[in-house]
Amino acid sequence: MTNQQKKQWLEKLSSLGIMDSEGKFIAGSEAQLYKLLDNEFVENRLELDRLNLSVETIPCTISWVNNKGEYVGVNHTLAEICGLPIEDFVGKPIGFYTRNRFFSNFSELLFQSSETSVYQEIETDINQHVRRYWVVGTKFDENKQAIIIGIDITEIKHLEDSVSFMDKLSSLGEMVAGIVHEINNPLQLISVENQRVPLLLKKGEMEKVVQGSEKIHKTISKITRIIAGVKNFVRQGQKDPDVEFKISQVIDDAVVLCEGKFKQSDVKISVECPAHFSVKSNYTQVFQIFTNLFTNAVDAIEKLEEKWIKVEVIDTDKDLKIKIIDSGPGISAEIVDDIFKSFFTTKGLGKGTGLGLSLSKKIAIEQGGDLTVLHDEPHTTFCLSLPKAAA
Repeated sequence: MTNQQKKQWLEKLSSLGIMDSEGKFIAGSEAQLYKLLDNEFVENRLELDRLNLSVETIPCTISWVNNKGEYVGVNHTLAEICGLPIEDFVGKPIGFYTRNRFFSNFSELLFQSSETSVYQEIETDINQHVRRYWVVGTKFDENKQAIIIGIDITEIKHLEDSVSFMDKLSSLGEMVAGIVHEINNPLQLISVENQRVPLLLKKGEMEKVVQGSEKIHKTISKITRIIAGVKNFVRQGQKDPDVEFKISQVIDDAVVLCEGKFKQSDVKISVECPAHFSVKSNYTQVFQIFTNLFTNAVDAIEKLEEKWIKVEVIDTDKDLKIKIIDSGPGISAEIVDDIFKSFFTTKGLGKGTGLGLSLSKKIAIEQGGDLTVLHDEPHTTFCLSLPKAAA
């Protein structure tokens, strides 16, 4: 009981004539005191029952654990998910029901942290059902115990994934005409060369045959890269392993996919990137960031007289800074705080869903980097940072 609570309790006893101003009990007030205590007990019991009811019916998993890695107790929701009575958890190691260490690792992180509360997104497979939880842990009892609350966000993640996919389809729909053009022209070239090669063979012009074959090979390679780019763009890719790759390669692949869009809008693109710069990251998702940034840039500058995009890559001590600069005048101060928010867009009706930048920033952060807007630049400049590959 705090000093303030003690003071309030003494004032209450004094006002009821149970205790005098010196803090002594008044003779003959025992019955009134017992009645008061009985009422207090009933009120506290009702409050406790209400609290227990709330804990048991709240649609979250709740567990009380100690710093030894054991359950002290759980609520009905968690017990029901595991199909066990509540008593079976008490004294058992955290996460005993599964072979995975999702929650035990979280508990260890919580008790090792200097912070009172820790939160994390966790994926579980309890009873062969994959679910995602937003887990919050808070320590108490001088850091000897903690309460861990898990909120099921599986459906939200599914919705997020589906909206993300629809955004990609929307962007892809805007690029289709350019992609078709970029594939159609090479196919026509292949057709022409295929007709020429037999004639050249008959004439014995082997040098021209070799040249024609090389043209066909290069053209097929370009079509293959465009198709691979489309596949990479629409894939989710979150579970792909991190791999080491040249940053120039992923930029070039994104340029190939967007080449038709660049040509349609008469946008020139240049890339300044040393060939040896490498990162270790999720290739598919980094590819999607560049594709989003390139298509956004084209949409933003397509009505300007001067239309260009420039990519610059800078090596710092710990990461690579990739600047994507376009000929636009920059992001206005009125919207700069909103551009990374979901569904925010300055595009016209039918052009995108306003998710490209928010998803790109989220991916960048998940990869250990970030995506920001640089304000002190003469032109619109986004900066993507990614951790470098180990030397």
